[in-house]
Amino acid sequence: MIPLLALAALAVAPSPDRCGRHGDQTACYIAHQDTYLSFFGLRSAEGSRAAGEQIRRVMIFGRVGNPLVAVEYRRAPGREPVVGIYGPASEAVRGRAEPAYEAAIPPAEWDRLGSAGAFFDRALVALPAEPRADGAIVVCSDAWLDIVEATDPDEESPRRRLRVAAQDTCQHGLANAYALELARTAVRLLPACGAISGEGGFAPMILAACAKLSGDRMAAAHAYEVTRDAQDGHEPDRVSHAFAPDARLDWMGQSTEGPGRAARNWAANLREQLANFFPDQLRGESASRVHVTGHLERWQEEAGESVLWNAPVELVAELSRNDREFHIARASVGAFARARHFCDPGRLEIRCR
Repeated sequence: MIPLLALAALAVAPSPDRCGRHGDQTACYIAHQDTYLSFFGLRSAEGSRAAGEQIRRVMIFGRVGNPLVAVEYRRAPGREPVVGIYGPASEAVRGRAEPAYEAAIPPAEWDRLGSAGAFFDRALVALPAEPRADGAIVVCSDAWLDIVEATDPDEESPRRRLRVAAQDTCQHGLANAYALELARTAVRLLPACGAISGEGGFAPMILAACAKLSGDRMAAAHAYEVTRDAQDGHEPDRVSHAFAPDARLDWMGQSTEGPGRAARNWAANLREQLANFFPDQLRGESASRVHVTGHLERWQEEAGESVLWNAPVELVAELSRNDREFHIARASVGAFARARHFCDPGRLEIRCR
């Protein structure tokens, strides 16, 4: 019999922190899955299993835990298998969100992905670290997080009906490998995503950009590189290429137009404001015209803290008859205002307000 004092000690002993430094990442996710799912407006894997749906899904989070993109392969009863991508849900979204982009997939791809993910929820046996010849110690930090889930309602084994694994990319585990395969396959199966250049060919970043496209997505995908060229005022050659020679720029009430003037003023203003441009949505209005909404970001010190300020941006990119590339024809920038939500720069932990 356990003494009463021992029982009391057990009752007050702190439970292990599943989300702490040495905690169980999968258990941490399960304990807080509603929060993680809300970032993308996704249904729980258990809800999909109960509805008879088969899914193979990954939610990808970047540094400081920021949601990047979710990829879901789903086969509902009586429906063909599809793949869909989800960008971070806006605050206006409550409950389930519609995929930003969805397409049917061949049965062979569905079967292949099922086989590829047979063991993603298992742990690899760690091998002893081999010392480097130069004596250097390799440290992995600032990792991304992959949350992988799969449901198979008709499996005989209850353990196989719903599987989940959360794994940061420093582990180089089976869940990480499967997450990357799910992302790479989605780039290949969603036509407009494959048309996005840049991002170093890294599938999760390509999908995050692709989730911002709408309308004529193929046109929007081709115009995406223009928005990247216009991001940094310290690269005037790229900015010059992004803007059409006769483009018009309205910067907080000041208008500029004429040969090359809009590009030069855009770059100069970004440098002066210590700001960068980020596209949020690209809507293809036709094969030759894309409307872009985005924002400028700048950090400034206030009372010893770094505070993020944003300014709204609208661009119109048009296809040039000369080089058959998209260039910015018009740009409009509004006034800066303090951002509602931000995280302190240079920190590994989330400190959003």
